[in-house]
Amino acid sequence: MNPKPHLHSTRVGFWVGLVVAMILGATLRLPDLDLRPMHVDEAIQAARFGQLLEEGSIDYLPEDGHGPGLLYFAIPVSRLAGTTSYETSSEKALRLTPALFGLALIALTAFAFRPWLGTAAAIASALLVAASPMMGYYSRYFIMELPMVFFLLAFLACSWRYLLSMRLPWLLGAGLCGAIMHATKETFGISIVALLIALLGVAAIQFYSSGEGRRWLQSRFTDPRKLAIHLAIALPISLLASAALYSVWFNNPEAIADSYKTYTNYFGRATGPTGHEKPWSYYLELLIFKRMADGFTWSEALTLALAAVGIVAAFTWRKLPRETRVLAQVLALYTILSFAIYSLIPYKTPWSIMAALHGAAILAGFGFAALLRIARFLPVRVGLWLALLFGIQQ
Repeated sequence: MNPKPHLHSTRVGFWVGLVVAMILGATLRLPDLDLRPMHVDEAIQAARFGQLLEEGSIDYLPEDGHGPGLLYFAIPVSRLAGTTSYETSSEKALRLTPALFGLALIALTAFAFRPWLGTAAAIASALLVAASPMMGYYSRYFIMELPMVFFLLAFLACSWRYLLSMRLPWLLGAGLCGAIMHATKETFGISIVALLIALLGVAAIQFYSSGEGRRWLQSRFTDPRKLAIHLAIALPISLLASAALYSVWFNNPEAIADSYKTYTNYFGRATGPTGHEKPWSYYLELLIFKRMADGFTWSEALTLALAAVGIVAAFTWRKLPRETRVLAQVLALYTILSFAIYSLIPYKTPWSIMAALHGAAILAGFGFAALLRIARFLPVRVGLWLALLFGIQQ
C-alpha cells in the first residue's frame, strides 16, 4: 500500500520543500487580512456567523444560503482572535479561518499522495498551491471555497487509501469528509460526479488495456460482501453527520430536507438567466492571464502547463508502478471533467473553479516530476527546480 517514494527525492528534501512552501503560503495569506472592506458575499456569511455565534443556530436558506460548515470553523478561530460577540468580530478575525485552511491545504497537498506520486511531485504541487494567485486571494476571503477544497482533497485521499487497503476507517474518513463538504457548499457534488466518472473511466482503461491491468483491478474487489458491509456502515454515518451539521445539531430539523431540495434551485440557477452567465472560456481566460483595473495581473499558466505535462505522463509513462499510474490517470480525468463541467455551466463565479484548479496543481506536480525523470543530469534537474521557483514568483 505504501511504496517507497521515487522520482529523485529524499526525506530531507521533502521537509525542506514543505517548510519553504508553508513560509511562502503564510506570507501571502496571513498579513493585513483587514486591508480591504468585505465583499457582499463575505458580509452575508459574516451575518450568518453572528447569528450562529449568538443564537446557537442559523436560518438555512436553500435558495442562496449554503451550509454552515464555514461558520462552525470560524467560531473557535475567531474566539482565539479575540471575538466574544458579533459586535467584536472583524474582517481579520473572520478571514483568519479561510487563511488557515489555505495553509492546511498546502500541507495536505504535500502529504496526500506522496507515497504514490513521489516527493518531487508532492513538493512541486505544494509550492504551486502556496504561490497560486487565486488560492492565495481567496484564502483571504470569508467564503466557503477553501474549507470545501481542503475536505475535498481529504476525501480523495481517504477514498484512494480505502481502495488500496479495503480498511473501514478510511471509508469512514471519506464519508465524514463528504458530510462536511455537503454542509459547507452544495457545489461539492460537481467534484463527486467528476470523480465517479473518472473512476469508471480508468477502471475501463485498466480492464481492457492488458491482462496485468485487469488482474490488478480484479484484486481490488475480491470480496464484494465486505465492500457492501462497509458501505452499509459508512453511508448512514455520513448522512447522519451531514444532517447534524446542517440542522445545527438538530435544532433546525427542517434544514435537513432543505439541504437536498436546494439542488433543484442550483440546477435552475446553472441553466437559467441569473446575471452571472459567462462564456465557456471564462475560467481558462481567468486562469491563464488576468489584468485587474488597477494594473495588477495574475496567472496560473505555469500550473496549467505543467498539469498538461502531467496528463500526458499519466497515460504514456509505462514504467510507473501500477498504483501510481492508476492514481495519476484518475486525477487526470477528474481534473479534466471538473474543468469541463464548470466551464459548460453558464452560471460562473471566479472562486468556483478552485476545486478543479487544485486538481490541476496536483497534476502539475506530477508533470514536473516527469520532467525531472527525463532530465538525467543533475545540473538539468537543478535548473528545473530553479525554473519552478522562478516561475511561481512571477
